[in-house]
Amino acid sequence: MNKRYNIHSNIYFYLTILLLIAFPIYVKILSIITLLLFLNFLAEGKFRQKFSALFSDKRPCRIMFVLMLLFYAMHALALFNTNNMQAGTSEMEGKLSFLVFPLILLPIYSYRFEKKKIKYFFLAYVLSVFAGSVFCILQSLFKYSTTNDIQSFYYSNFSVIQHPTYYAMYLITAIILVLAVLFKQWNSLKIIFKIILITSIPYFLLIIMLSNSRSGIIIAILILLIAVFYIIFRKRKLVLGFALIVFLALSGYAVTRVMPKVFDRFYSIKEVLQAEKMEDITHWNGTTLRIQIYYSAEEIIRENFWLGVSPGDTRDELMKKYKKYGFRHAVARNYEAHNQFVQSFIGLGVFGLIVLLLIFILPFVYAIKNKDFILFCFIIMIFLLCMFESMLQKQAAVVFIVFGILFLSARDRIISVNKEVKE
Repeated sequence: MNKRYNIHSNIYFYLTILLLIAFPIYVKILSIITLLLFLNFLAEGKFRQKFSALFSDKRPCRIMFVLMLLFYAMHALALFNTNNMQAGTSEMEGKLSFLVFPLILLPIYSYRFEKKKIKYFFLAYVLSVFAGSVFCILQSLFKYSTTNDIQSFYYSNFSVIQHPTYYAMYLITAIILVLAVLFKQWNSLKIIFKIILITSIPYFLLIIMLSNSRSGIIIAILILLIAVFYIIFRKRKLVLGFALIVFLALSGYAVTRVMPKVFDRFYSIKEVLQAEKMEDITHWNGTTLRIQIYYSAEEIIRENFWLGVSPGDTRDELMKKYKKYGFRHAVARNYEAHNQFVQSFIGLGVFGLIVLLLIFILPFVYAIKNKDFILFCFIIMIFLLCMFESMLQKQAAVVFIVFGILFLSARDRIISVNKEVKE
């Protein structure tokens, strides 16, 4: 029995390592790894022991388990109210992580591994993010050598692994993990590792700048500011904290002088803020188009407040509103809501929105209560990204977000082998 237990434990461990490596390098194999994890979950059996371990714990993991399954069930029930069955089915496939990961993460990872193995998960992920960034730099250098176009180093020309916003999400997560290690293990780290970790932060920040994701840049700066305030108020190192604030300010100014193209995509925000009415906006792009999107979304929400239009019909309903008001730019680009909370509100109504918000709020409150820096920053990052983009409309992002929230929420329950489960 112990031999079988160890075999399945090793499979979980190495598949999780592979999953973390795949996120920032090759997302196409994420579905295969997830399937293998699920098959291992089924093959091991012992479901009674697994779920007893989950639901006997008073921490929020069991509630997260219910919320995620409920969110997926809402998408399934919405199929009975959809006019676009193909899109509705696609939504269910895309959200499959809300069903699978609660099953293979919470009942398993909450007791399966020894705490010392967590460092291998984090190390594998950060090294993979670094390797992916090196690849992006090299391919941009190759493009530049043939085209002599500086745009080879910016936005989608640079971020070839994923859409810039999703890629920035991976990079910000790496920064959060590095900061956590520095905060918790500073006294025990060798000087060489301190140097490597400290220098990795501006490096990852530079890569985020090159990915040129507006939301990614804003959130990365916010995370660094949170880290500074953590140093000031938690570690009580006032001089160091204020020195870092000055350093960040000077670094920001230097970037505007050396890499002005990084901030080109921010100028459209000024036009939106200065406009008194929609007709005042003359330059339509990803930022200004959101005005048309939100105007249309607000009307759909008012008309379908309680139950929504179903996730499968969300884009179709938005297109109808775009055409109704002559928003030709939004029609031409076939835009979705570009805000996950608005997207879910349109599709599932107010109840779907509440469930989605609780999925963020519960671990956030838990992170504050337990002073969990990693989970706290991760939830802030994902929440803000969902304010800027419909993050749960792309399967690779869904896998990362659901896995990240569940694993980080459950990781403090990881102990040495649980004898009761083994028996």
